[in-house]
Amino acid sequence: MTNSFTSPPLLTDPARCTAGLTIRTTEIARLADSQNYSFAYSGTSNVVSQSWVESCFRFNATSSTKVCEWYIPRPSREHSSFVFRLNAFSSASGNQFTAQITFALSGNTYSTTDTITDSGRYSSQFDDVTVSITADEAEEYCILSLYLNCVSGGIIDVCEVQGSWDNLSSPLSAGVLQQASDDFIPQGQSRQGADLPLSARFGVQTLNNIVTLRKRGRVLLNWSGAFDSASFSLPPIGIGIGEQQLLYSMVALFAGMREAGLEIDVFLKVVNLGVGQTLQVDVFGYRLTCIQSGWNSFGLGVVASPDHYLSGDVGLDMYRVGIDETPSNQANLLSIDNRQLDSVPYVQAISIIGV
Repeated sequence: MTNSFTSPPLLTDPARCTAGLTIRTTEIARLADSQNYSFAYSGTSNVVSQSWVESCFRFNATSSTKVCEWYIPRPSREHSSFVFRLNAFSSASGNQFTAQITFALSGNTYSTTDTITDSGRYSSQFDDVTVSITADEAEEYCILSLYLNCVSGGIIDVCEVQGSWDNLSSPLSAGVLQQASDDFIPQGQSRQGADLPLSARFGVQTLNNIVTLRKRGRVLLNWSGAFDSASFSLPPIGIGIGEQQLLYSMVALFAGMREAGLEIDVFLKVVNLGVGQTLQVDVFGYRLTCIQSGWNSFGLGVVASPDHYLSGDVGLDMYRVGIDETPSNQANLLSIDNRQLDSVPYVQAISIIGV
């Protein structure tokens, strides 16, 4: 009873799924195929994609130093390989980078280190590494960190980064599969053919699988400042007042989110917050109060109104998701009157994850 699937999947003809029509094995087999494919591939597009202009982000420290960090969703507990790609060039051989994944609750970390090969901007190739998750981690989210390390006299010029989870191959593993704390029942193709009973269990499992897959995280916005860099380069270290006009995405959010009780999760990494201090940031129509240095998390419902012009053009409810343009943000974000050099609290990274 193999839990196989085709790629791309064979889609079910919706005209054959209406009441009163004969139930054919073709539709049942394709429903099973789509479920298995969705579990293997959904959520394996980019979770991180960020770039810097030439000579903006340069690094020359001779010890392994964390320079960027992002919160990312994990598709399921079966997805155990994360591919991180770095486009950077190096002035000397031996300069290295490390991609590290940390699970906040268990405290477990997994990392892979490689040497930067290019000696000029976009010279030949991306350097990519695969981070393998070797233990059973039940958390829905994890933290991706980038570390850089130069040899003496070396300089690394970072151009862009990209990261995504590897999809699963066919067939899926036997037995119940898990997505965070939810169960997914893979569908055995050999049980969906002609002259075999169509049990009510297939329908129940299909509906439960759809509910599980709808919860899978989709990155709407992911951005990190450069925590450390060479003194002769000036990459953004945190979110400033100019990001009110720039740091957002136009994304489709589906009406079914409200009915299913699904939320948008926002993660803000804040530094320089002292005891009893707070920092307020307006994001996606909400005023979020950060109460600690490090990562602060928030679950938000969809309360903003969609962009009517863009929604009409594409036929979907399109929303502006990101940093809001408000007087509060104008006062609290980094600016000439609110400088990082004065050790004020500021947002160092932001991750917004929907479904």
